[in-house]
Amino acid sequence: MRASKVVNERQIRVTWDKISTGIIGTLQGYRVKYRESTAVSQWLKIQVSSSETAAVIKKLKVFTKYDVMVQGFTSMGDGDWSSMLVSVTTDEAGKVTTQL
Repeated sequence: MRASKVVNERQIRVTWDKISTGIIGTLQGYRVKYRESTAVSQWLKIQVSSSETAAVIKKLKVFTKYDVMVQGFTSMGDGDWSSMLVSVTTDEAGKVTTQL
């Protein structure tokens, strides 16, 4: 995964480089999983097509830290998850834009 950036108090934009080498099968798409960093909750996932290299995670809590990972998947199976990035949404006034 390349980066995560806070869009506003309830959204984080995640970007990554397209997988072009070392894959087995035809690239089908990417999965982005995320959860609150302080929670032991289940990961939530969104899926995008193979032509996408970004996704916006929406409906997040204000001023909350999130763990985010990305995985490519092919016609032959799932790839490894990326290393984890941590992002913090802003407060409602949009004044806090901490990115870890």
